[in-house]
Amino acid sequence: MRAKPPKRRFLFRVTKEGAVFVLLTAVVGGAAFAKGINLIFLVFATMICFALLSSVLAIVSMSNLSIARVLPTHIFAGNRFPVELILTNRKRLIPAISVVVRDTLGTERL
Repeated sequence: MRAKPPKRRFLFRVTKEGAVFVLLTAVVGGAAFAKGINLIFLVFATMICFALLSSVLAIVSMSNLSIARVLPTHIFAGNRFPVELILTNRKRLIPAISVVVRDTLGTERL
């Protein structure tokens, strides 16, 4: 019986600008529902669409990426050594942009 590969999960970090956008969207949405003005509803719907589109594009951009860690052939205790990270985009048409790779060992950040 073959082992199933682990499920990949996407971690989103909300930036300060993203939190401001969410707060502004909530204020515009509250004003739209309180006043009942169609133009404010249109602005609210546009803001929601931008947020959803940004999330979907981020997930598509980060899917089908693989990473490999290449270590040197000889490693000696107590000495630092270089580690090569190889990031491969397996999508044919869609590029992966704004990718940040952090290699950590235990709780120590490298």
